Amino acid sequence: SYIEDLALEALNAAKDAGASYADARIGRYRRQGINTRERQVTNVSDSESYGLGVRAIVGGSWGFAATSTMTKDGVVAAAKEAARLARAARSVQKRPVELAPTPAVKGTWKTPITRDPLDVPIEEKVALLLAANEAALKVPKVRFVNSGLQLLREEKTLATTDGTLVTQTFVRVGPQFTATAIGDGDFQSYTEEIAPRGSGWEYIESLDMTHNAERWASLAVEKLSARSVEVGRWDLILHPTNLWLTIHESIGHPTELDRAMGYEANYAGTSFVAPPEKVIGKLKYGPEFMNIQGDRVQDGSLGRCAWDDEGVAADKWLIIEKGIFKDYQTTREQSAWISKLTGVNTSHGCSFADSWSSVQFQRMPNVSLLPGEKDTSLE
Repeated sequence: SYIEDLALEALNAAKDAGASYADARIGRYRRQGINTRERQVTNVSDSESYGLGVRAIVGGSWGFAATSTMTKDGVVAAAKEAARLARAARSVQKRPVELAPTPAVKGTWKTPITRDPLDVPIEEKVALLLAANEAALKVPKVRFVNSGLQLLREEKTLATTDGTLVTQTFVRVGPQFTATAIGDGDFQSYTEEIAPRGSGWEYIESLDMTHNAERWASLAVEKLSARSVEVGRWDLILHPTNLWLTIHESIGHPTELDRAMGYEANYAGTSFVAPPEKVIGKLKYGPEFMNIQGDRVQDGSLGRCAWDDEGVAADKWLIIEKGIFKDYQTTREQSAWISKLTGVNTSHGCSFADSWSSVQFQRMPNVSLLPGEKDTSLE
């Protein structure tokens, strides 16, 4: 195909420019957002982005360049620029890049869906959101309602000089709903924590937002008369929807190996799970019944794929086992840094880029607290 031909042109150009390894990633991103408030539509956006990103290793250092000029000349120029930047990066090299082995793969994969949400008419989406708002507004004291949808279809082709050539199509949906109640000289909002999913329009339909909106809105009203917590010491039970962010911040980010090694501090800071030789198999993260899994295989999850952005097959492994820290999230470059400590010589498949114009690097997979052996109810 034309896309595959362009990717291979980029690889050949990078090799001709002196690269010992290169990968080319072509992405087409279609994003749609719809927002409503009470009985009106407040925003509709629909955008498409298309281009190519090339990584190259020259003399043990990385270089990256990207282009939206999707011609032979355009991708060749980007590949040459990636090689040039890699050569320049050698002057600050601390250790040469060493990639873990991964078998060459060829294939295609798609998020399993019944109906593509980007193909659903805007009118149908708007009608669903406004119907949910209308149901919420019937609840006494509810004055404001916001609802929305964020939708993405991502078509991505990856080619590497190792011989990998794969194309994947990802579909993701993210619904939102918030109601605000006013009364007794106070106002209170309630946001229903609806999980975004790697799924199709059938997930949105399964939420039955129109039917559930009244119940969600009534929770905002309940908060108006809820009594304050008395000062004292209390046992606290965190609902799974509250634990999402707790796990993300206290386990997800700290177990990213580039943070632990001091290579990344962006947004979420560095890591207390460091240095690796002092924490792997030693750091007590929690009680013995606590097991945390990293994976890119769960049905319906945002992190699900067949291969990551380095062509590594989707993996599943324990980050924490029986309360003890066991292993980090890794890419092909990172696994060698700790392989003597973990005995794992391959990548856990955590390389990801959010756009063709972004360099792929270690990003969080699904990070999940596994169920215990005892069947404990909320009560």
